[in-house]
Amino acid sequence: MLEGLGDMEAVYQLLVSGSPLTARVTFPEGYTIHQMAARLEEQAGITADDFLKAATDDQGKLLEGHLFPDTYEFLYAGDAAVVVARMLSRFADVVPSDWAAQAAKRGLTGDQLVTVASIVEREARYDAERPLVASVIFNRLADKMLLQMDATLGYVLPSHDGFYTYEELKQDSPYNTYLHPGLPPTPICNPGLASLNAAAHAPASTYYYFLAKPDGHCVFARTFAEHARNMRLYLSGGN
Repeated sequence: MLEGLGDMEAVYQLLVSGSPLTARVTFPEGYTIHQMAARLEEQAGITADDFLKAATDDQGKLLEGHLFPDTYEFLYAGDAAVVVARMLSRFADVVPSDWAAQAAKRGLTGDQLVTVASIVEREARYDAERPLVASVIFNRLADKMLLQMDATLGYVLPSHDGFYTYEELKQDSPYNTYLHPGLPPTPICNPGLASLNAAAHAPASTYYYFLAKPDGHCVFARTFAEHARNMRLYLSGGN
């Protein structure tokens, strides 16, 4: 088994022994399909192009959001379709059993609920806060408010670091939830189990706003006035 390509002696021993050459690959929660493709090529010898082709459905849409982030062991330079099938199967194994029912209860499709989970994954750092982040998303959707989630814009501007400029906030993309109402057209990453559970079982709340404090924890607000106070308090050096 390989952990990347560094141990050439291990490669040699496997070759001479006739044992199958495998690679163990860990995909972190919140990785996009393109990030997964790059890691798979680097660590398992399966080209990114082959993986991306295998991770595209019959309608030409990437299976973003449905490839469960986990640690897998694959045949080195193996079949990309087998890799994708295993990741899809793992997603089916772990997704909450009432997924379809919870989506329907909120007037969403199952895929749209995955999109909610993907936003939660990228917006919240701590698992305990993910359900409340999901509740904010649902509350804003129910009241037809713009989601205004930085993480969705980050799917279009993935290299961005820090606050978005005024011009960036005006980027005309269906993933820009500062401009376009409702959910983005697809998930923005592949969420982990905590985010999937948060989306499926978000509690009722009266929160419509949240922000990340410097320590990474989220602080929630019911009104814009409370949110503005939190921004003044925590984005000017508070914690």
